[in-house]
Amino acid sequence: MRWHPASQLLTVWGVSISLFVMLPFHIVNREITVYGFVMLGLFIAAFCTGAWFKTPVIQQRHAAFFQMPDFKRADNLLMLVSIFSMIVLFIEFRSGSAGDLTAAYEIRSQRSTSLLNGDASGSSLAFQLGFLTSPVGYTVLVREIIYREKIKPLRMIILGFGPLILSSLALGGRGPLLLAFTLASFALLTKRTAFAEKVAKVKLRTRSRSSNFFLITISVIGVIVALNYFVTVFFLRAGEGGAAGMFDAIGDAWGVTFDGPVAEAMKATLGLGITYLIFVFSWYIVQGIVIANVLFTSYTGPAQLGIYGIELAGAVARRIDSNFVAVRNYSLFDLNVFGFVPSAFGTLYVDYWYFGILVAAGWGYLTSVVYLRSRTSSDARWLIAAPFMMQGVLYSGVNTPLGQTNGLVTFSWMIVTFMMAKPRKGKSLNPGSLQPRRKVA
Repeated sequence: MRWHPASQLLTVWGVSISLFVMLPFHIVNREITVYGFVMLGLFIAAFCTGAWFKTPVIQQRHAAFFQMPDFKRADNLLMLVSIFSMIVLFIEFRSGSAGDLTAAYEIRSQRSTSLLNGDASGSSLAFQLGFLTSPVGYTVLVREIIYREKIKPLRMIILGFGPLILSSLALGGRGPLLLAFTLASFALLTKRTAFAEKVAKVKLRTRSRSSNFFLITISVIGVIVALNYFVTVFFLRAGEGGAAGMFDAIGDAWGVTFDGPVAEAMKATLGLGITYLIFVFSWYIVQGIVIANVLFTSYTGPAQLGIYGIELAGAVARRIDSNFVAVRNYSLFDLNVFGFVPSAFGTLYVDYWYFGILVAAGWGYLTSVVYLRSRTSSDARWLIAAPFMMQGVLYSGVNTPLGQTNGLVTFSWMIVTFMMAKPRKGKSLNPGSLQPRRKVA
């Protein structure tokens, strides 16, 4: 891991709070209190305490230190599951929206209504199988990027991005693609940090730039296509009124506006459309601050015990007792927080009340365990968990790692891969022999 978990979390929330203060967000029809900010601070402090309790900042060991695992069994499983996932998602795609983003949005809205009412989703078998298998693509991406001396672009694109692209198309969402790109970036960062010497040697030996050029070209095209897809979905959801209509409607719907002299100057300088996109993208970053504050201040419903924060738990509960789920969802709907991102800490509060503070400390501790093992253990399998942990902290303003876009299933495939890979024994370092650095590594 490139950063200590506590340092990364503080940076992420520092950036989020800075955007919230600097951009012209105006809160309307929501109760924001000092108590809510104090509670948010307690949760953040709990995470950092758990992380620092396990280990301070330590040095990263490099290429020659690691004993590379045998991924033969794991690779076979990942390939089979990825291919199976693409088949069932293609079936779902053809029988569902079939590429029509308007139809996909309507299907997504229907599922949101079913979720609110606690009704069984009525999703097809292909959808359910795709839900359980498509997150394998994240693990494929991390495995391919970190552990191969020379990345195989086609294998990464087909087996890694393939299920995630089809998942986005079939459901009309943006989450799987966004997480795929950020996770791939963290995997590349992990590789450059842990195997810096090998990466440098490969670059010196490789006179031909064709493979690197191909990979860079595909990556750039992928980012452009994904960005265009994100923008298209944003404006589709804005409705016929476009950006102007959305600015008029968001006050009541979202409980936040983009008003004041700064906003007017942005509209005059950048244009209405660009300002709207800046508003929407930045709202996704700062939304967790607002929604978590509302939950800390006003939520009085029962502890939901994972139903709120974990998709799979919610789906199982809906099939067992739909009324049980509906009662809890309507308590959130009354606060106008249902469907908004609550941040990891708002989620933990709704699911576990004040015990969520202990869960946050445990999350920080476990993340720090991966940080420690990825830097001191000769078992290179620990490196596969590092990007997932870093991404979990990065998206803490959205939800918990297990609640981010089918996160429980995503982590399950990573753990299965970790267990199936055969470790090669080597001598690990004594963490106590490593002196903490003054500067975060």
